[in-house]
Amino acid sequence: ERSFADIESVPHSAGFSFVEDPSQQHHLHEIKVGTLQVDNLVPSSAQVRLIKVDVQGAALRALKGCERTISRCRPRILFEFEKHVSECRGDDWPSYVAFFEAHQYDTFSILGPWEDFLAVPR
Repeated sequence: ERSFADIESVPHSAGFSFVEDPSQQHHLHEIKVGTLQVDNLVPSSAQVRLIKVDVQGAALRALKGCERTISRCRPRILFEFEKHVSECRGDDWPSYVAFFEAHQYDTFSILGPWEDFLAVPR
């Protein structure tokens, strides 16, 4: 039986589920999933103090849906950078750095060199 990706190339099983083997793409089906941006859900009167993002390599995309809330509330942000699955989506570490720099945040590793991070407003 063939798998969609080499399991050794993905650090954990949650990330593995998002990696596709290009040679198998003709067997895959596209599934569209509705999404909502946090900025459209959080009332403008709410004071957000913490945002936690755990979306298996799509943290930068999720954070872009929170930009108004981040700018307004300046919360601390816990997020993951899962190198392999993030890069499969075209989001490398310099993209994360640029995002946080644009919002005047500093980032700190809190677990391992490429896993969990805390972003703190300057």
